[in-house]
Parts: sequence; C-alpha cells; structure tokens
Amino acid sequence: MSFKNRLIHAFPVFSSMLGRDKPFIKQLIVTGAVAGNVSVDGILKDDELVSVIDLTSLVDLTSEFSITGSDTINNGGGTNTGTAATKATGQVTFTRSVTTAAVTIASGTQVSDGTNVFVTTAAGTMAIGTGTVTVAIQAVVAGTAGNVDAGTITTIVTTSSGADSVTNASATTGGAAASGHKVMVTYLLWTEE
Repeated sequence: MSFKNRLIHAFPVFSSMLGRDKPFIKQLIVTGAVAGNVSVDGILKDDELVSVIDLTSLVDLTSEFSITGSDTINNGGGTNTGTAATKATGQVTFTRSVTTAAVTIASGTQVSDGTNVFVTTAAGTMAIGTGTVTVAIQAVVAGTAGNVDAGTITTIVTTSSGADSVTNASATTGGAAASGHKVMVTYLLWTEE
C-alpha cells in the first residue's frame, strides 16, 4: 500500500486531496493574538490547514482560521487567542488655592507624569470653601508604561481646569501589555512527486 493510500486510510479527511502528491505534515507552536493575523513561519497560501489548537484553553479553533498568505493565518472566527493590552488606572487629587466659587473638574481632564497622559474618568467638584477633590483616572495608552509611582503625576494638561495643581497619592496600576496564548498549528505542505 502506497504512503498516500495509507494516509488516506488512516485519515479519511485526506481523501479529498487524492490528486496531490507527497504531503508533509508540519506542526508549529506560535503566539496567538487578540484577533486578526497570526504569524506562522513557513506556511504558504496553497498549504492546507489541518488544525489550530489554543494550548491555553485546549480549544480546537480550526474552523475559525484560514491561510491568507505566506507566513500568515487569519482568525476570522472571533475567538481571541490572546489578551488585549490594558490601561493603568488610579486616582489623582486636584488642589486649588482660591475657594470662593465651586469648581468642577470635568470628566476627560488630562493630566501627566511628564511622559504618560492620563484622563479623568468621572467629574469631581470642589465646593465653595473646599480646596481639593480626588477623581479616578485612566492612562490614555494601554500598556505597562502607565503604571507610575505615587507622586509622579504633577502636570495638568487640560487648561482652565480650575485647579492649581495635581498629584497622585498612590501608584497607578493595572496597565499590561498584550499577550498571546500558545497556539499549535498543524498544516500539510504538498510537494510534487
């Protein structure tokens, strides 16, 4: 029995590939992504995808992927094979010296540590006679750079906020880089006899 016939007998799914010669099964472990393209070195547009398994969740995602070009498969099914980057969060305290009128710090007010920009996620009001208000902030850009030490956010970027100064009493936390699950990709590479 020829190799091709043994392969077809052992794996009936290959019977549709009878017209081709010399299949080589190739298996790689690659890093997945939140969505879209995943790099698979060596895969060609004419190769045939056999399986895509997320090794973190052990889920078969083969039906969600297709070979879209050399070295690339695409996740058109929507199941993430990675984790998106997250934005750091924390709190800042705005301070003012003149307290004769109420002042509202608007949601969306920008502050900075000199490198990273943060935005207030809620409004905060300093009533008449009150010189401070503490409001929640979130980094504008996702990733670990937004995790900054206490006392480093000292610049009010948004003009006319009504405050004289700003600071963060605690570090901002929760910023994380995007990461990919390990994904096992199996495909058939065909060559002419």
